[in-house]
Amino acid sequence: MACHDALLSELIAAGYPPYRLGVQSIHSLPAPTDDSIALIERLKLALDPNDILAPGRYDARHRWPGR
Repeated sequence: MACHDALLSELIAAGYPPYRLGVQSIHSLPAPTDDSIALIERLKLALDPNDILAPGRYDARHRWPGR
């Protein structure tokens, strides 16, 4: 995992962000600089208003407060 994390960090720093990560790596993503989190939250609320599917999984508010 240390090798994986180091490689992922280098790729992100070089401008190559991953398009999909496993749950063990989600902490490695940098905070978005656009409104993508707001879009994801609106989609999640519209499609799953009772938070039944993957509860808490796509809620990025705890990862990036103020977004």
